[in-house]
Order: sequence, then C-alpha cells, then structure tokens
Amino acid sequence: MKPSLVLLFAGCCLCRVPAVAEPLPLLGLARISIRVADLGQARAFYSGVAGFEEAFDTRNADGSVASAYFKVNDLQFVEVIPGLKTDEVRPMAGFAIRTDQIVKLREMLAALGLNPGKIHLDADGSTGFTLTNLPGQDRGYIEFVEYGPKSLAERTKGRFLGAHRLSTHIEHVGIITTDFNVAYDFFVKTLGFHEDYRRITTDQSHAVLDHIQMPGPSGDFVELFPPAGTGAPLERKRAGSMAHFALTVPDDEAVVVAAHSREPSVQLGTPSYGMDNRWNFNLFDTDGTRVEFMQVLDPAHPTPAVAVTPLDFRPTKKELGRFDGKADIGNPALAGSSSYDPVQGLYTVSGAGANIWGAKDEFHFLWRHVSGDFSLTATVRFPKQEPPSHRKAALMARQSLDANAPYVDAVVHGSGLTEIQFREAMGDLTHAIRFPVDAPVRIRLERKEGWFTMYAGSEGQPLQELGAYQLKLADPVYLGLAVCSHDAKNIETAVFSDVIFEQIPKTSQNNKKQ
Repeated sequence: MKPSLVLLFAGCCLCRVPAVAEPLPLLGLARISIRVADLGQARAFYSGVAGFEEAFDTRNADGSVASAYFKVNDLQFVEVIPGLKTDEVRPMAGFAIRTDQIVKLREMLAALGLNPGKIHLDADGSTGFTLTNLPGQDRGYIEFVEYGPKSLAERTKGRFLGAHRLSTHIEHVGIITTDFNVAYDFFVKTLGFHEDYRRITTDQSHAVLDHIQMPGPSGDFVELFPPAGTGAPLERKRAGSMAHFALTVPDDEAVVVAAHSREPSVQLGTPSYGMDNRWNFNLFDTDGTRVEFMQVLDPAHPTPAVAVTPLDFRPTKKELGRFDGKADIGNPALAGSSSYDPVQGLYTVSGAGANIWGAKDEFHFLWRHVSGDFSLTATVRFPKQEPPSHRKAALMARQSLDANAPYVDAVVHGSGLTEIQFREAMGDLTHAIRFPVDAPVRIRLERKEGWFTMYAGSEGQPLQELGAYQLKLADPVYLGLAVCSHDAKNIETAVFSDVIFEQIPKTSQNNKKQ
C-alpha cells in the first residue's frame, strides 16, 4: 500500500531560513526552454492547442530555426528548440529568470561564491548570463535575462496576445534533483528563495516535492523533485513529467474542454484536486513534456497548514463551476434550474417565484459559502426579449436558505430598474435603495467591513459605485446568483457571464465607509 502524503508549510520544523542579506533583484520567470524532435508538431501543440502565438524566432547560420518563441504574456515565453534526439531523456533544457539589474545581479551571485558566465547579448536581443553545473540538480542551466529596448520581447510588446491562449501566466517550473537537500540549499540558502510548502510521506522518510518561491514581486516559484528511483535510469516519460512547467488559469474545467475541442487526440490528464486546495490537470506535448494547468487559488478555500491525503484522492467534478450548490428558495410553484458551460464560462439560471420582496422570497439560487469580505461581479443578460417586466436577476448574499432569511442583493429588473434590496432580520420586510441607472449590463456586489456596495456599468465601461448599505450577516453567508420571474406561473432565465469572485483582505478600522 502506498504511503499517504503530508503537506507542510513554511514555519514548520522542516523549513530553513535563507542566508541572503539583500534579496536578489528577480522579477519572475521569463521563459521555459523545451527541446523538441519536430518543430511542426510542437507548433501544433503550443500554438494550436495551448493557444500561444509564435512571436518570433532565432536562426542558425544555415537559416534553420534555432529557437521559436511562443508568447504567454509580454514578459513570459515558451522557447521551443528543435533537435531533440530519440535517445535523449530530458526534453527541458533550462529556464530563464527576468531581472532589471543584470550587472548588479551578476555581481551579487559572484559574491555568493557562484560562477556566473559573462554577460552577453542573446540571439533574441536580451542581455543575460548563465549559471551551469547547478548544485544537486539534473538540469542544463538557469539563465538570467534583462529585456532591453532592442530585444525581440520588447519590440513585440502588446502583440501576439490572442484570446486563444489557454493561460496568460507561467507560475512555476519543475526541477529534477540529483541531491534534494543540496538543491534546496542552493535555492533557499544561497539564492534566497522561500519555501512555500513541502509535501512528504506520512512516515516523514523523504520529500515528494517542494515549492520554493523566488524573491521579488512575481510570486513565481520552482518545484523540486527528489531523485527519480533508486538506481534505475531515468526514462523520458518520468523526466518529462517532473521537469515540467505550470500555467495558471481561472477555471480548469473550461480549459480542459477547450483543449479537447481543439485537438481530441491530445494527451489530456483528468482534472484533480490537489492537497493545496487547487484544481489542476496536465497536457503533454508530443515529446512528453508535461504542461500543468493550475487553477488560481481561491482565497475562500486556503491551503491547509497540514493535510493528509491518500494518493488516489479525487473529488467530484465541478458541475456548478465556482459555486457549491443550487436551490429553489421559498418553494415556488415551478422548479428552477442552474447550469454551467465551462467552455464559454456561462451560468444559466432559471427561476419562477412570486417575488424577492416583502417578508419572504421565492426564487432560484446558485450559491457558495463565503466568509469575510468579498466581491462578486458578473455580466447579466435576459436572453428572452419581452416587454418590460419585474423579473429579477441578482447577485445575492444571504444568511440562510430560509425563505424569510436576512439578505442583501444587487439586482437588475427586466424593466431596467437597478437597486440594492435588503432584509435586516429574519421575517422583516424587504427595503430597497433605487439608483438612477437604467439596465446596466455588468454589476458587482461587494462586502467590506460590514458595508454592502453595489457597482454597475454599461458594456465595456468601468463600473461605477452606486451606493451602499450597512448590514450585519454572520459568517459564513450564502453568496451567489439569483433569478426570480416575479410571476408564479412562469419561469424566467438570466445568463451570467465573466463571473469573478474575489476575497478582499481585511483592512484597518480607519478604512471603513463613513
């Protein structure tokens, strides 16, 4: 039986304190360098499936492509290098970290006892230097680069950033170690990286992986893997899986569907829920390099300090997207429904009900549990065109699923009426604050320090704060999307798109609304 795993975080007994006095001027991952056997197949994967446009390339003396650069964002690239041979085990050649102080960085690394190469002009026009013979690692090199005004990265800024991209950010790169502790010391003690969390076996005999975050503003990190096997030679499949890179996405399931629709035969892993409370899944390029897609961490479900999880743990599929449940509130005569389209990111909510008003409500509700301050934003449309009515589509925070529960919502009527509605206590009458805004397309409900604020705006325009009301709701609340037909004999439908949930950090008491 395989051992379970434990997740341990910075601050535990396994973590060590970096010895670097001044943080290195590192700005984040700049590129991942992947070797491939066939450039055409690599283009089909990295551009056709992953959606990254080929921004530029560099050439050999004979005119052949030396490297092709696929743009993830203006500052990050996947560099694809042709020429991988069948008997070569490791497709990943190395990676680059960006800086804006290349000379100072080299001096600092030399002062730490390392042997950085000379500063040179890369073929892509960036200035950089390389570290090789990396302690405790099975990797070719780390390059440090600075994008100057003549670099191809700078000259293509703002271009090759199509909506076809599955992701817009490289978050981490995986490293195969030959000596785990030596590699750890290199990153943490020498370079001043910070251990984010470490996963070990339950008997604490060895580490399974370690996330080491680089200094600086990016939050990017490297993921260390212990030596592969015990004496057995490393083979391509395992090397490509460990020496990987990861991209962040807002919704893993949507990316899975999009990738499969672009190329049904692509090697596609099943989405799973990690011990760090993040959904993830994997694609593999034609040479076996793993490309991991990590859903952005939901602050409402933070990573636990310690987690013991079986290796085969798999939770249920996210049928409701970012929400946990759905319900008809107040027993309306006709049953409502909710569905989620992960490809388009659309929530379709249909509800009947006499009203969301008075001392009790009737409507359909798609909800999630939330504690603390937050904002929920969505574009709202009624797909069925009809004469003005009082059908309602709302972003709602509710104390419970009882029909007469306290609540507050940011609501748009079919007639275009826009308001905040609220019930202060169980069974009280509903009150409203109406705003001189007609039929906004995008709305937001924000809770901050006990105040609920509504924002609204037209398509493509910035949201404007309309007004706020102070209401006490105990944590956790039910937060979600609500639809009421305002006609007990009919069902109305609203479509919510570009739904964004954000947890708002606590602010000082001086920042409360006055």
